[in-house]
Amino acid sequence: MFAFERTARTWKRRAGSTYAAKSARSADLEDARAKLEAMRVAYRPKPVQVAPPRTKSRTTAVSEAKGAGSLTRVALVETARPKKVTHAQVRVAEEKLGTRFPAGYRTFVTTLGQGVLADLVRIHPPARIVRDRKKWRARVEQSWFWGAEPLARAHALEGFPLGDTVNGDQLAVLPDDPDAIWLLPRQSETSLVLGRGLAAALAHYVRSSRPSFRPF
Repeated sequence: MFAFERTARTWKRRAGSTYAAKSARSADLEDARAKLEAMRVAYRPKPVQVAPPRTKSRTTAVSEAKGAGSLTRVALVETARPKKVTHAQVRVAEEKLGTRFPAGYRTFVTTLGQGVLADLVRIHPPARIVRDRKKWRARVEQSWFWGAEPLARAHALEGFPLGDTVNGDQLAVLPDDPDAIWLLPRQSETSLVLGRGLAAALAHYVRSSRPSFRPF
């Protein structure tokens, strides 16, 4: 009789211990789930806020000749025989984008082709710009580091990538003022306009990065 009672008490203690262990594991699991959900909320991309309308620029459009400047005398590196773009390819891309390229771009890609300017800047061909626009919008929506001024994320979503640099900076254009070329620096949280027209923008960037370099 006593042996039976001892056995019953032993099984009861074991059952209690098993129940306590399961309860502890269940509590730990719920706590882990709560922490995971908190992390998801914290790192979830914030929705794009509707930005106020951009003030229309009063500056006049830059002519193609002025936008190109002396770019035609610049040598590109990266390929011995750069692949050039036709005027028809530029026109088709502009139709798909719903806006024109900045002044000087057409001259740059049809005369110089693809390559790296001063070992610093790459200007994308029109077909790539059209192809990458969707990726650009997704990247801007998920990762925007340049605040709301002077360029808001909602406005950047309307634009397209014009090129990039070996330093990881990005060049962008907005359809409401395509001659203004924006710089989104990798090492800064402030966006800025490099210049109006491709020649002015590239000269500004190259000279800022390499003061002793005078490509044009």
